[in-house]
Amino acid sequence: MVRWKVTPRRASRQRNASAEVSSGEARLAYLRESVACLERSPAAYELACALVTLGTELHDPAHLRRGLETAERCGADGLATTARTELAATEGAAL
Repeated sequence: MVRWKVTPRRASRQRNASAEVSSGEARLAYLRESVACLERSPAAYELACALVTLGTELHDPAHLRRGLETAERCGADGLATTARTELAATEGAAL
């Protein structure tokens, strides 16, 4: 029998897949778990994606800023643009 090692990246992908087919609090819980898994991993791009997704769902500037900073550090220009757009929308809505 083959056993697969569950790495933080793999665990995060499982949570993201679950989040895609969930809604409400269950979706948010899966997204939070995804971020938590990736914070223990060197997978910076995946962490940035998870932070931007969670920040967008929650309309939370703190998660969006962390996602933006992480995206910029790993050179993910498209994701950084998305994070900036979502951050501007979130901060604009708060005014």
